[in-house]
Order: sequence, then structure tokens, then C-alpha cells
Amino acid sequence: MGSGSTTPLADAGSQSRRALIVFAVIASWAAAGYWFHMGGNTYLLLGVPLLLVFQWGIARRPIAELWFKQPCGAPLPWWGWLVAGLFMLPSLFLLIHGWGRFGWIYYIYLLCAAVGAVPLAYSIARFSRSTVRPLQLCFVTAGAFGTMVAARIALLKWLHSEFHPSAAVAVVHARSGLLVGVQSFLMYLPIGFIVEEVFFRGGLDSYLQRPGDRGPWWTACFLSALWGLWHLPIVPAHSILGTLVLVMVHMLIGVPFSLYWRSSGMLFVPAIVHAFIDAVRNALI
Repeated sequence: MGSGSTTPLADAGSQSRRALIVFAVIASWAAAGYWFHMGGNTYLLLGVPLLLVFQWGIARRPIAELWFKQPCGAPLPWWGWLVAGLFMLPSLFLLIHGWGRFGWIYYIYLLCAAVGAVPLAYSIARFSRSTVRPLQLCFVTAGAFGTMVAARIALLKWLHSEFHPSAAVAVVHARSGLLVGVQSFLMYLPIGFIVEEVFFRGGLDSYLQRPGDRGPWWTACFLSALWGLWHLPIVPAHSILGTLVLVMVHMLIGVPFSLYWRSSGMLFVPAIVHAFIDAVRNALI
């Protein structure tokens, strides 16, 4: 047999080893969450040092590749720094206004959101016509499904509630929910460049599926299933069926995230859709 017939088998073996490493990383993170009974923000922030160790020690790739598949050395234009400053404002305001009233974990979370405004601004500066279609497709797939899930949860909560507001009160609640949604979006978008989204797509997905690898669909499904299981320490499923539902929901959202991160080469695409889904959830619930 020629060397061309053995290369795919070698590639498959290498990819399988990478899949085992990815599984071990997520299992270790989740185990730490269970073992130390971490709250949501603590669990998320644990991913920051883990990602640095993973990116430098295991993947051995530059940090910039967490946000861009093809980094460039172009500096951020002056208006980009203005955009970064604007996205820093919500987290910095909460940090200063709430100083002394919250725990240090929340302050670190807000600082991460402020830092995430910088790669977000770089993404906006590098946004091009080629990014539009992957972004649109990500919205109409993952975004639409995630929004429907949030709407269904909100509807079930309303149906099981004993309080059903009048039309006037409902309008007030709707306005309040809209404000919560906007505030959540402005916070979740930059933080996605530092925690969760950057880990799963920028770090793990790029390590797992490399140019020339076969099986892009199975790697996207595999990683998205792990993403669902990763939520268990902070979103308990309480049953096997609940766990399966949690995994399925995150696969239906996570697979488009992976595919359009790969096709666009910009973390901005899944990050903005992820922030939109979470903002809709907060607005409705």
C-alpha cells in the first residue's frame, strides 16, 4: 500500500487522541465544579487559567488564535479603542457602583468582561463581508433554536405561576424584561471572549478539528455533547432523561457554533449569537 492510503488512518488516530484529551479537560473541569461545590461564576472563571494552560501547554498555539483562526498583527484603530471602551462601561460601572457589596468572584467576573471588550473590538474592526453569511446562518440555526428554548421555558413558568398580571402590569414587565435583555447582552458579549465560548470554540474546537481532518460533523457533535455535560455542576439535570435533554439542547446549539466558527474564522460569530440567546433568556425569565 502507498503512503497515501495510510495517512488518513494516522490522521484519524491523532484526532482520536485529541478527542480523549478534550474529554479529559472537560471531565477535570466538571469534577472540580462538583468536588468544590462551585457557584456559577466561580465555575466559569476556573476556565480562564485552564484555558491558558491548555492553549500554551497542550495545544501550543498563540493566544490570539482563540479569537481568530488567522491572526494578523494589524493594530486596533482609534475607533476600535473607542468601541472597546464603550463595551467596558457596563462592567466597570457595576464594578465601581457595587464595590463593597458583592464578593470578589463577582468583581473578577466583571474585570474579565472589561478585558473581553478588547478582543471584541478587534473582531468588530476585522468584520468583513465574508463574515456576514456565517453570522446570518448561525443566527437562523443556533439563535433561532436557543430563542425557542428560552421562550418555551418562560411559557411553562408563566403557566405554572399563580400570578397572572393584568395587561398594564404585563406591559411594565415587558419593558423591564427588555431592559434586562439589553443589559445582559452588553455584558455577555465581551465576557464570551474570556470564558466559556472562547474555551469551547476558540480553544477546544480549534484543537480538535484541524485543517485537513476528516469528520467535521462528528467532532462538532462530540464537543457540543461535552459542552452540555459541562453544565451539569451548575445546571443539575436530576435524572437521566434530564441529562439527555440538556445534552441534546446544547448539541443543537453547539454544532452550528462550531461549524460557523470554523467557516468564519472569527469567534465573534458564535459569541454574539450565544450572548443573544442568553440575553433573550434573561429578558423572558
